Parts: sequence; C-alpha cells; structure tokens
Amino acid sequence: MPQITQHIQQQILTNIKKLLGAKCIGCGIYAETPICNKCYDNLQKPDIICTMCGIEMMTHTDTQRCSQCIQFPHSFHSLNYIATYDGLASQLIVGSKRELHTKLYEGYSVLAMPTPKYRLAHRGFNLAHILAKQFANIHSLPLIPSNTVKTPLRSKKQALLSKKQRYKNKPQYTITAKLPKNIVLIDDVATMY
Repeated sequence: MPQITQHIQQQILTNIKKLLGAKCIGCGIYAETPICNKCYDNLQKPDIICTMCGIEMMTHTDTQRCSQCIQFPHSFHSLNYIATYDGLASQLIVGSKRELHTKLYEGYSVLAMPTPKYRLAHRGFNLAHILAKQFANIHSLPLIPSNTVKTPLRSKKQALLSKKQRYKNKPQYTITAKLPKNIVLIDDVATMY
C-alpha cells in the first residue's frame, strides 16, 4: 500500500507541476518541482494514518484502518493525501486553487449536493449551490440544474447524528433526468466520522 500511495503522490505532484510551471507554490522561488524541498519538508505528515478517513493512528494495523472505519465502512476504497490540512499545507492549497487551470476538470459537470426543501426554506439560501455555481463559473463547466437530483421533503441533518446514526440514515435521492458521466459533487461540509 505505501508504494501505491507514493506513486499517487508523485502523480499529483507531476500534474501540479504541469499546471503551475516551475515556481514553488509555497514560497515562490524557482524550483524543479511545484513545492521546493524546504517547503515540502515543512509539511506536516503523520507517520501512520487510516487509509479510509486519513486520521492519524498510533500504530500500524493489519488493515491500516481505524476502528471507526472498520465498524462503519465508507463507500469509497481509500483516501490518499500528502499532508495534514494545517499550516503550510492549507496555505499551499488555498494558493494553488487560485492558479489551477480548467484542464483539471475537462469533461466534468458540476452538481450541488441536494438540500431538503424545508432546510432551504429555514436557511433562506443554499450554500452548496452557491459554491457549485461559483466553481462552475471559475472553471467554465456546465452546472447541473438543482432540480435534477432531489432529496426527500424532510431528512435528518447528518452533522447532528453520531457516526452509527449517519451510517443508518441514508436519505433516498430521486434523479429526475439523465446525469453526465463525470460529475464534480460540491457540498459545504463533509461529515466523515
């Protein structure tokens, strides 16, 4: 598994280099890679992580998954990342988002995570839709109409539930039109554990 993760990390760095050129996105100096050695060494990287949720683990396990992810499996295979999202890494990500080119999302359409109507009426706005619309505009991508995927009239708010409750609470979505093959799904929060 570590070899696969290193390979994926190298592919990500290679793609960033192609998109951004030969300037370190951390400090701005000329570098052979998108992140110079000094900035890369300053990224905080836990030694042992859960390959599903990314949480730092104290020891290696047979499955390389934390107890929460073993008990409540995710619908995806694994999560790969090169640093924790704090300090320099968060600065690099925010900075690189401004410079990434549309090629990264070529052939994709954007969909805002559906929100129940009662929650929209209570809140008065749909943050996921606002974010999806901005993302689509920035990257010149088609925005899938918000009525294409619908949620039930009422559903429990995932963020207020325990992990066990979230696992059991699977709202049923209704798809009202054919969806494109490649979709960037935008939400304002990710509730993992």
